[in-house]
Amino acid sequence: MQAFIQAPENAAYMARLQEAQKIGSDPSKREEAQDAIKVLTEEIKPLALAGFIPFKFADEQLKDYTTNGGTPFLDNAYTVFGEVIKGMEVINKIGTTATAPGDRPLEDVVVLSMEIIK
Repeated sequence: MQAFIQAPENAAYMARLQEAQKIGSDPSKREEAQDAIKVLTEEIKPLALAGFIPFKFADEQLKDYTTNGGTPFLDNAYTVFGEVIKGMEVINKIGTTATAPGDRPLEDVVVLSMEIIK
């Protein structure tokens, strides 16, 4: 829906959304703004989703994810550039680091060194 509302040909919808957000900045009109956004959402949902075909994993992919693990939403978006062959305890420690909203660590995690094996 975000791509739909940001498309230049749908500028009128974007203007309505921005107006509702502007109204919502006044605490006394927040409910009015939320109602306007709900109406707008219901109006554009069928337009934005027209022709949408949900992604479906193949049976082989599902088997790979359930037996080998993985993170499907990262596929085709990020490149695997290495493999941990020792020092997995460091990876586990990074994985248990406290995070803020958006899954960003509360304190930066910095890799000081790594060994490249060919």
